[in-house]
Amino acid sequence: MAANDDTYKNTEILKLILRIEQCRLAIEKEKRKGEEKKRKIEEEKRIQKEFDVIIEEGKRKAEEEKRKQKELDREIELIKTKRMKITQELSSSSMINILTILSDHGAFYNLFVRDHLQSFDISNVLNDNNYLNENTIELIRIYINNVSSMSNANEQQIKSTFQDLILNLLNALNDCTLLKYLDIQALHRVIGKFCPDCCFLFKNVNIDTDREHKCLQDFIVCVGEFKKSDVSSEASIGQILHYLHLLSVIQNRKKIYGFLTNGKQISFFYIEKKHEWKESYNFYKSQDLDMFNEYSKESLSSDMMITNEEWKNKYLNEVTWKIFINFLTMNDKFYEYTTLNINPSDNLFQNKYNIRKKLGNGLNSMVYLLVKNDNNSLNDDIDQCIMKISKSSLFSEHFLNEVTITKELKKIK
Repeated sequence: MAANDDTYKNTEILKLILRIEQCRLAIEKEKRKGEEKKRKIEEEKRIQKEFDVIIEEGKRKAEEEKRKQKELDREIELIKTKRMKITQELSSSSMINILTILSDHGAFYNLFVRDHLQSFDISNVLNDNNYLNENTIELIRIYINNVSSMSNANEQQIKSTFQDLILNLLNALNDCTLLKYLDIQALHRVIGKFCPDCCFLFKNVNIDTDREHKCLQDFIVCVGEFKKSDVSSEASIGQILHYLHLLSVIQNRKKIYGFLTNGKQISFFYIEKKHEWKESYNFYKSQDLDMFNEYSKESLSSDMMITNEEWKNKYLNEVTWKIFINFLTMNDKFYEYTTLNINPSDNLFQNKYNIRKKLGNGLNSMVYLLVKNDNNSLNDDIDQCIMKISKSSLFSEHFLNEVTITKELKKIK
């Protein structure tokens, strides 16, 4: 009986040990499964990471290729631009020679303008600034009184009086205008071999015309011409359009304005290039505008005792003078000066230096010598310096690179 009990107990113990071993094996199996699953997850993560690296490398290479293509496209565009500029400059040189050799303005009218002159309404392209006030009316009245007091005055005398009026008007309108009038009466050549009666620059440009005038044509914004005779004659119209055409070719301008007056009437003109890289132009003339009502020297100057308001109402053609003053007070977009990439608000050191002469003319920029002006007494300012001006905002990045390189070179001792 005792032996049977021992056998039973041993059997139960063995069963228990077997179950324990089975449990242990099951646990080991599950553990191995867990480790295998974990290993697979880690492997998947590793593969995903490698895949992500490959994707990022592909993106980086794609961005690099895109950047290189963009640089290549830009270089190709610059090469095309330079090639077209060279072609255009060669064409311009030929046209400049033709326009300069052609001295007869009537011949210019017959060759280029006749049958191609179009009309435009000047009032439709101007802003209504309305700066015709008591002050400007007084200046106009002084001008006409001075003209009326001249007996047997020649064209030069009347022209000088009108130029004085423009100077006085621009001084009175100083806060409203971007322009300054340049006195070039002593000069014989400004645009090629010609010299318009009135040249206007932006106020921030200073050129010492007593010592240098060759580079003046680079900065002229618009021009005017004074005639004692009829402003509607073909010779007079040919003269102002001849100047505008030559200046536009020299400056590579798309559009440029001018005016023609005899003190009694005024007409406005502009020429516009038809195609960017071809020297072909459209010519435009405004209506002839009367500057005074009941014009006569005696009537305009006789009423000395009446007020400016009464004088204006009786004699002044307000519409015409508003148009003329508006023409002098437009923004830079109207004048469309694009020869150099300058803004009327740019600091061109005009209070310290005068532009003396042009040192170089490249495809992308022009270089000028600046000389300390007589009013500059600052000891820290050097006597001469160089100013380089780009021809277009497209070249701004190249200019900034030059500035950066120059600064780095200055650090090298």
